[in-house]
Amino acid sequence: MKGRNVYLFPDLSKDSKAFESWGNQAAEIQNQLHGTYFHISDLLERYATEQDKEEGKDITDYLIKLDWRQFRRQDTPNTVQSETVSTITSEKSEKSEKITP
Repeated sequence: MKGRNVYLFPDLSKDSKAFESWGNQAAEIQNQLHGTYFHISDLLERYATEQDKEEGKDITDYLIKLDWRQFRRQDTPNTVQSETVSTITSEKSEKSEKITP
C-alpha cells in the first residue's frame, strides 16, 4: 500500500462507531506509511437506514443486490453510427485517391 491512495468503505454500525474506528486506524497507518493516503467514504453513513446500521451492513451487502450487467459498456446507436460514418468516409477517400492520377 505504500505510496498509494487507498479508498475505504467502513461497515455500518450503531452510533457510527465502526466509521470512527476505521478512521482512527487509517490515520495511524497513514502516519507510518509516508506517501500513502487513506480516503474514507461516508457514503454508507449518509444514506443507510437505521435498520441497516443496526444490522452492521457493509458495501458488499448493497453491491450484491445490483445487476452486474448494468455496468457493462454497451454500444449506443450514436457510437455505432459514428463508426460507420467514419468507415464510409475512409473508403470514399481511398477510392478518390485511386481514381485521381
